[in-house]
Amino acid sequence: DEALSTLSDLPLGVVTNGAPAMQAAKLAALGLEDAFDVVVHGGYDAPAKPSPEPFHRALSSLDASPGRTYHVGNSLSSDVAGARAAGVRAVWLADGTARPEPEPDHTVDALADVPPLLADD
Repeated sequence: DEALSTLSDLPLGVVTNGAPAMQAAKLAALGLEDAFDVVVHGGYDAPAKPSPEPFHRALSSLDASPGRTYHVGNSLSSDVAGARAAGVRAVWLADGTARPEPEPDHTVDALADVPPLLADD
């Protein structure tokens, strides 16, 4: 994916509530098995999102600070709520919900919209 290529010089991680085998298969099918430095499986490696714990584990593995980190996700209830609980900036991949709750820090329509957000930081 072009967005991931643009961000390849940054530490990247996945925080997912998906089963490890299923998520590994998805990443492999997309050719992204080596694109991320860490994958944390909420509900397996840590409590499920929206708990902040899987985010904290990813941050620790990446030696990253919450205030300088973005989490991109498509679920308001797990991705946005969990990222905010962990002190991470939440970027919501919009689904057309008019008034998202909880409110994300940023809303994007496509992953290609993410790199410009980081460039503005």
